[in-house]
Amino acid sequence: MDGPGTAVRVTPSRRIADEWAVVLAAAGIPHWQRQRLDGWALFVTPDDVATALEALAAYDRENATDAGDGGGETMSARPLTIAGAVVALLLIGFFAITGPRAGGSSWFEHGSADAARMVAGEWWRAVTALTLHADAPHLFGNAVALAVLLTAVCWQLGPNVQCDTSGVTSYANLPTDEAPCGLIYETATDDSNATRWYRDGLLVRRAVEQSVKGTWSLSPTGSGPTVAFARNVSWDEDFTIPGDIDSSVSNYRGATIRVPALGSDLHDTGIWLPDGTHHGLVTYTDEAAARLCDLLVG
Repeated sequence: MDGPGTAVRVTPSRRIADEWAVVLAAAGIPHWQRQRLDGWALFVTPDDVATALEALAAYDRENATDAGDGGGETMSARPLTIAGAVVALLLIGFFAITGPRAGGSSWFEHGSADAARMVAGEWWRAVTALTLHADAPHLFGNAVALAVLLTAVCWQLGPNVQCDTSGVTSYANLPTDEAPCGLIYETATDDSNATRWYRDGLLVRRAVEQSVKGTWSLSPTGSGPTVAFARNVSWDEDFTIPGDIDSSVSNYRGATIRVPALGSDLHDTGIWLPDGTHHGLVTYTDEAAARLCDLLVG
């Protein structure tokens, strides 16, 4: 089904919009989705608005209850790591082989830090110098520091791995939304940066920053008048089941749409909570659409 109707909820996340659609389908409420300038909108007929809102509110309450029910369980304490102590013992053992600098060991001749030799090509000295100690107090200070600090760092990180990625993509004349004056085509550059955290090889968290800048046109070739727009959003996803993409709980924030030429007349900004609740400023009215058409038609 598609056509005229009333949007009961809007979200920048297609996954959340799909969840809401499943709720309405289970309740036997006719509905349809459409991507608009301000995100994914869920529509129902005017006669079903009250029923749809009640069904979605009940779903939100049920999820809130499930999330708050811990069942009396607590997370087990993370086992203490001895990584720092192990590295400290290795340093002490190596010192027993090399001895102090005053002993004239060949280890210092070939492995100590020497800027001139490192620049000349003996790059390994940047690493080997970290294992050499001038005397016992020098060794003791580094061993204690490693035993305390490295242990603390490893305990905090545990079996986690962090992966940072970034990318820039461009697209041209992509059908985006229907305005009173016709179909809008979007041309833009999407610059995104993401950090992912894995535990035991499974994805447990993802944080993304996205910046999109481009133009809208009524022409499928991008010719004629254009209107500049921008999106600047970020979101965090925590995966309640490690490695299961469908188990993500997301928080979105930022501006899903900004049109400088229209100022605050066409603007969508704020924070979107995991249940789809939005706190912020949304100005997406018939008047704003009419002003946008004036600019696009020229």
